[in-house]
Amino acid sequence: MALDGKIYIAEPGLSSLGVINNPNALGTLCNYSLSAVSLGTVNIPVSTPVWAKSSSGLPNFISNYFEQKPAIPPLTGTVTCGNASFSMPVLNAFAGYSVASQQWNFGDPLSGAANTSTLSNPNHVFSANGTYTVKLILNYKCGADTLKTPITVSGLPSLSIAAAPKICVGENVALDFSGANSYSLNGTAIGQSSGIQPTITANYTLTGLDNSSGCQSAKAFSLMVLPCTGISALSNDKTGVTVYPNPSKGVFTLVLKQDTKIKICDLSGRNLYEAQLPDGEHAVDLSKSANGFYLLNIETENANQVIINRLVI
Repeated sequence: MALDGKIYIAEPGLSSLGVINNPNALGTLCNYSLSAVSLGTVNIPVSTPVWAKSSSGLPNFISNYFEQKPAIPPLTGTVTCGNASFSMPVLNAFAGYSVASQQWNFGDPLSGAANTSTLSNPNHVFSANGTYTVKLILNYKCGADTLKTPITVSGLPSLSIAAAPKICVGENVALDFSGANSYSLNGTAIGQSSGIQPTITANYTLTGLDNSSGCQSAKAFSLMVLPCTGISALSNDKTGVTVYPNPSKGVFTLVLKQDTKIKICDLSGRNLYEAQLPDGEHAVDLSKSANGFYLLNIETENANQVIINRLVI
């Protein structure tokens, strides 16, 4: 194997060398030439010049083991407002850089499936500000090279959303945004502190603009809208107790028609609230409790029974 990428062959007794012009092509496409390079003549004392002939042949070790490949150009990329573009380095195929495939990893796992690419010149939208290590793996037939470069992303708004994840139908939900100078919700401009009244469970996309950098970023969230009907009286329930809203943010209103013993516990049986309440409306605050399911025990003297219903926070 010579530096020009061709393979030269010495045949005993011939006055020229054969050459395989295209070693990577199969069959006749390799373009083998039997007499490609003449060995010329030699002068022997007291005789006329004669043609040189191949005898011992060429070195029989794989000479490209000792070949020094040229340096691979560094991996570079350009980024504007988190949107980065990358290009494959220009490689010399004759120097052993015949790339079979490539694999990019942008070091941004929050971007999900978009964190990798097999394109030659990909684009990637980074998920947040920070420094990322971008890797490019170049796969050859007989090995691979890995290139790395750091990419710094800055100027993106770091959006934060404060909102109740679950609301009742007809309830107005307060939305508070931070991290940007102006906002839009599903493409419509909205204030930093706003209220909406969704009627169905839906997904939303908040977009924020940073005036100083001119960069935008987006964040998705969802609001679950529940029917929130009160607890209806059971067929054998003579207590006439109503609880609303249910589910709630942790504060329930109990409407009692008579003196009633109330007990609320979690699913493990731990008691969170217990009281003997007269008829009328009463607020029960469980807002410091974790989201989940709770059991409401209702006991009255007149009904002489215990009714168990479920509360949802």
